[in-house]
Amino acid sequence: MNSDYAFVRLFVPMILRQTARRHAVGRWLHLCLAIGVAVLSGAAADNESTLARFRSLRSDALKAVQVGNYFQADQAMTRALALYPTHAGALLLLAQIKGHEQEFDAARGLLARYAGLGFTVPLDRLKSLEPVLASPQFMPIAVRLAVNGRPIGRLTVAAQTAPEPILVNSVAFDASGGMLVGCVHAAGVFRLEPDGSLRRFSAEGATSGVFEMAADPRRGDLWVSSSKVPQSSGDPAPPSLVRLDLATGRVKARFLVEHGGARQLGSVGLGPDGTVYVSDPIGARIWRLKPGAAVLELLTGSPDLGSPHGLVVAPDGRRLIVADYSTGLHAIDLASETDTMLPTAADVSLIGVDGLTGRNGRLYAVQNGVSPARVVELTLDRGWTRVVAASVIAANRPELREPTSGVARGRTFVFVASSQWPDFGDDGSPSSANMAPAVIARVELSR
Repeated sequence: MNSDYAFVRLFVPMILRQTARRHAVGRWLHLCLAIGVAVLSGAAADNESTLARFRSLRSDALKAVQVGNYFQADQAMTRALALYPTHAGALLLLAQIKGHEQEFDAARGLLARYAGLGFTVPLDRLKSLEPVLASPQFMPIAVRLAVNGRPIGRLTVAAQTAPEPILVNSVAFDASGGMLVGCVHAAGVFRLEPDGSLRRFSAEGATSGVFEMAADPRRGDLWVSSSKVPQSSGDPAPPSLVRLDLATGRVKARFLVEHGGARQLGSVGLGPDGTVYVSDPIGARIWRLKPGAAVLELLTGSPDLGSPHGLVVAPDGRRLIVADYSTGLHAIDLASETDTMLPTAADVSLIGVDGLTGRNGRLYAVQNGVSPARVVELTLDRGWTRVVAASVIAANRPELREPTSGVARGRTFVFVASSQWPDFGDDGSPSSANMAPAVIARVELSR
C-alpha cells in the first residue's frame, strides 16, 4: 500500500543509530548554513506546492540525520511539520530528533500531540527518548498511548473467505443484495457465498486486479477500477474503468486512461448525475467519466495531491471530497477544478486514509496508514467545508488487519477488515497457499 507514513518505519531505526554531535562552534556553523540555504531556496520554494515543500524539507531532515547533523534536521522538520501539523510520521520523527538534541521538553510536547491524535507507538522504538520516557511528566502521555491501544467498537464478521490467497480490496452488493468482493490477486469480482467460497461474477479475464467498486442500482451498473500490479494474477492489461451489469456481471463498457506515465486506478466515486470519478494514486490524478462520454478525462492533477484514494461527492454535487493518503482530505470544486485542503479540528489527523464512504451527511474513513488502523466517523459542517469532529468507531480489534474500504448499507458500515495485503511480498508473491482468510466485517452506525 502507498504510504507517506511508512517513512517513519523505514528511517527511525537509522535515526537511532546516529551519534549526536554537540559542539558549540559546529552548532553555530549549522545555523549559518541553514539560514543561507533557506535564503537561497526561498524563491524556488515560493513556486512549489505545499506537498512538494513538505517532502523536500523532510528529505533534507533525513539527509541531515544520516550525517548526525540534528540541528539542521530539526530546522527542516520543524518547517515541514508546520505545513501538516497533524502528520503522524512527522511528529514522531521530529520528536526523535529533539531527543538527540536533548530538547526533552519539546520532544515530550510532540509525543503529547501524537498521542492526542489517538495513535499508538511501541515505546521500545523511541530509544533516543529514554530520558523523556523515564520522566514523571511522561506518565500522562504513556497513559493516553495505552488508552489509544484499547479495543474500540463492536465488529461483527459478515463473511470471510476460504483460507487461500485472493487479496480482497473492496466490497459491494449486487442487484439482489448478494455480497460482491473485488480481488486484486484473484483478479476479478466474485460473489462471496455464505460458506466462504467464491463464485465468479465478472468473467475470467474481464479485469486485472480489482481495487475498488461502486454500485449504481438506479442505472444497474457496477463500476470497477482494474489495474495490473505485482500482487495480481492473470495477463497484464492497461489500467481501466470497467462498467459491469449489476445483475449479471457482464461487461457493458471499458474505459482506458489515454495518457502516458505510470497509472493505477484506485477508488471510484459516483455523482448524482451519473458521473463517475476514479482516483489514480500512482499518477496522483483524478479522472472523470461524464454520462455518455467515451473516454476518461482528467479532472485534476493538483500538485498538492500525493496519493489520492477514497472519493465522495458532496451532497450538493458541487465538490468532490478526496482522501489523499499523503496529506488528508481535499475538496475539488467540480466547476473550477480547483483543489483546497479540507480543514480539520486540531485533534484530528486524516493521513493514511484509504477508503472513504459518505452517508447521511457524514463520512466514514478507513485509515490504514497510521497506528492503529481504524475506522473513523467524520462530522462535517453544513456546507462540507471543514471536518469539525472525528470519532473512532473501530480500532484495535483482532479482525482489523490492513483494512481497506467499505460501503454503507442501511445503518451498517460493511468493510474489508482483513484484506490479506500483509500476506504478500514486495515481489507480489503470496507468503502461503493456506493463509488466513480475508474478512468482511460490519459495524453499526449511530444514525
